[in-house]
Amino acid sequence: MEIVVGAPVTGENLHGRERELDVLWPRTKNNSILLSSPRRFGKTSLVKEMERDPRDGFEIVYMEVEGVNSLDDFVVELACALPKPARRALLKRLGEKIKENVEEFEAGHLRVKLREGPKEDWKSRGSELFSMLRDSQKESIIVIDEMPSFLLNLEAQSRHMGMFLRWLRQIRQTHGTRFILCGSIGIDNILRRHVLSSTINDLERITVSPFQIDAASRMAERLLGENDIKHEPAHVRRILGKIGVPTPPYFLQAMLHEVVKMASESGKTSESIVDKAYQSMLSEGGRKYFDRYYERLGTEFPPDRLPAVKSMLDHLSQHEPCTKSEISRVFFNALGKRDDEAFIEAVRILEDGFYVTRDRGYSFRVKVLRDWWSERRAV
Repeated sequence: MEIVVGAPVTGENLHGRERELDVLWPRTKNNSILLSSPRRFGKTSLVKEMERDPRDGFEIVYMEVEGVNSLDDFVVELACALPKPARRALLKRLGEKIKENVEEFEAGHLRVKLREGPKEDWKSRGSELFSMLRDSQKESIIVIDEMPSFLLNLEAQSRHMGMFLRWLRQIRQTHGTRFILCGSIGIDNILRRHVLSSTINDLERITVSPFQIDAASRMAERLLGENDIKHEPAHVRRILGKIGVPTPPYFLQAMLHEVVKMASESGKTSESIVDKAYQSMLSEGGRKYFDRYYERLGTEFPPDRLPAVKSMLDHLSQHEPCTKSEISRVFFNALGKRDDEAFIEAVRILEDGFYVTRDRGYSFRVKVLRDWWSERRAV
C-alpha cells in the first residue's frame, strides 16, 4: 500500500471501503444512485475501483465532467467514455459520413471527429449513445463524476440545465440505464435554486463517510509499516489527534506523507516528528492540501455573501462551538443586514462542503480544517 495524496486509489491502495463496495454493487442492480460526500472522501476511488474490478457481469462507463461547460461537450465526453467496441461502432458511423479511417477508434481521435463532424442536436446524439449501451453484451452502469460542478458550469444557462436534467431522468426511466451520479458539493442547493429538485427524486442516496477511529488507525499503521517507519501506537493516536476524528482519508494520507518524509532518514517517528509534520501540513508549503477547499468557497457563494461566510469561519476557528444566535450575528454584521434566508443557505452549503457541523453547536466538522483556517486567518 502506497501513500497517495489527492489522486484516486484502487486495488491494494484502497483501504477501508469494503463495506461501501458491498453496498454499492447490489444497489445498482435495480437503482440509480446519488453518491455524495464532501471533497476528498474517496467517492472517485470507490467508482474507479468498481471500474477496475466489476462484478456480476456489469461494466462501468466512467466520465468526469468537472471541466465540461456545455451540453454538446457532455455528449462528446460520454462518447469517449464508451467501451472500445461501442467507440469503434460510433466512429464507423462517423466515418461513413466524413470518410475517415474507422480503425482509429481511440477516445482522443473520436473526440476530435465528433467536434469536427456534422453538428447534431445534443439530445438526439446522446440518446443514440445510450441506445448503443443498451445493445451492449454487458450491462453498463454510467458513472458521472463531479456532477454538481458540471451543473454549476451550466448555471448561467439555467434553461439548459433544466433541459439536461429532465432528459437524463427520462433516459433513466425509459432506457433502463443505471447511473451513479457523484458530487462533492450539495447538488440539492443548486437544484433548489432552479426549482429542479424533482429531476433527481428517483435516485437512491448513498453517502461516503469519513473514517472512524478503527479504520483510520489501521490505515495509519499499515502505511507507516509499509514505508518502513518504526512507530508506536501512541504516535498513531497523536496523528489522529492532530487531524481529528472522524478522519477524511485524504487528510490522513497528507499527514502521513509529511510524517514519512520527516522520518525517512532515521527510519522511525516520534511525537516531535508528528508535531512538526502537522505544522508543515498547515504551513504555506502545505497550501496544496487545502487550496481546493478555499477556492471552492468562491464558486459556491456570490461575491456579496462571500465576506460574510469567511467572517463566520474566522469566528468559528477561534470560538467554537457557537450558538446559532452568536454565529448568525457574525454573519449579519459582515453582510450589513439581517437576512435569515441567506444565513440558512450559507450554513447548508458549509455543511455540505464539510466545513461546518451543527451536531453540538456550530463548529468546524474536522479539527484539521479548523486549524488550517485559523492558520490562514493569521497570515
